[in-house]
Amino acid sequence: IPSPPDASRAAAAALASGGGEAAAEQDAVSVVSIGAAHSGPMRGLGVLPAIDASADAGPPPCAVTCGDDGTVRLWDMATAEAIGAEALPRGTQPCALAACRANGLIALGSEAGVLRLFRRLPSGALSLVLRKRFALSPVAALAFDADGTYLAVAHADGAIAFVCTFKQIRTLGVVAPSAGSARPTALAWAGGSAAAQLLVASADRTLARLLPPSLEK
Repeated sequence: IPSPPDASRAAAAALASGGGEAAAEQDAVSVVSIGAAHSGPMRGLGVLPAIDASADAGPPPCAVTCGDDGTVRLWDMATAEAIGAEALPRGTQPCALAACRANGLIALGSEAGVLRLFRRLPSGALSLVLRKRFALSPVAALAFDADGTYLAVAHADGAIAFVCTFKQIRTLGVVAPSAGSARPTALAWAGGSAAAQLLVASADRTLARLLPPSLEK
């Protein structure tokens, strides 16, 4: 990301170090706004490989965001410019986003409980490859595993859905919420696809471990 004007750089460095003049001179932090294209607050953020990942110069990755304005946007992290956007259906309120560096997929969850899965095309445009609602409650969290094999979708009512994102995209199964299930607050995958485990943190301070359904189904 290119450096901002000297004054902004000095202010950022001072903020990061506590405000001293000596710290400001170290120029430790560079801050550039890349979110000006959204007309409302952002609700999700992810990073994908560069669109031209084969270039000899090794282009930087691109960022992907979603916001209250009902759009998903791609950003060039070298120029800090918007390079693509997808307008969601009118009234869609995105609330969660995950991006998979392994396969270039973008998962987007809405307040209405709808999962949308997009594939980024070489042109920078987004192609919708899956639209699914596993529960009526809002999507609370999304997470791809490191290999790009699984996507976990957590709903506010405690339902957890597993989607295969390797080769053929398909639903593998849904863990129904139990009575009094707490809202999931975060998801994280452990292990490779052959021994993947999903960790689920919830609002009631519990941490659960789930094994995804078999890919052979």
